[in-house]
Amino acid sequence: MTIRSINLCEMKFCEAEFAIDKAYARSLANKRETFRRLTGTSKSLFTTLVTTHGLASTRHRDVAVDVSVDMNALF
Repeated sequence: MTIRSINLCEMKFCEAEFAIDKAYARSLANKRETFRRLTGTSKSLFTTLVTTHGLASTRHRDVAVDVSVDMNALF
C-alpha cells in the first residue's frame, strides 16, 4: 500500500476555542509550502490542527485548516 498524503500536525493549547486570524493562516500556509519545498514531496498535504477545545468559526479557519481534532476525540 502506498501512502499518498501527509498530515502536517500543529498543536495548540487554549482555554477556549482557538481562533485563526489572517496572520496565523498565512503562517500555516508558509509552513506547508516550506515543507513541500524542502522535502520535494508531490503527495497531498493536509494541515491538521489539534486543539483542546476546537476551532472558533472565523473566515480563515476553512482556508487554513483541513482537519481539526479536539481533546474529546483523543480521550
